[in-house]
Amino acid sequence: MRTGMTDERVRTRIPADFETAGLSGRGEVRNVSRGGLFLGTLSIPQEGATVAVKLRAPGSAPVEVKGLVWWTASSRSAKARGFGLRILDDDEGYQRLVASRR
Repeated sequence: MRTGMTDERVRTRIPADFETAGLSGRGEVRNVSRGGLFLGTLSIPQEGATVAVKLRAPGSAPVEVKGLVWWTASSRSAKARGFGLRILDDDEGYQRLVASRR
């Protein structure tokens, strides 16, 4: 059973692309947990939007997950801009990726 956004977060740096209705972009996943991730990006979707994210971890096959934009950060600092994504599908590839980062 997945416990959601309160799972232990692991810092990482994984290039990623994302797409939602009317918006697509690139960024870097900066932390992951079993239930979610933070994607640093300059293109920020609206809270509540459903987003498909393709993670491209070096040395691994791309992993695609779908999630809900749980919160956003639109700081002036590029390092702090992005969004928190709550994973909607319990994808085995994503769970393996998270486990490999611990």
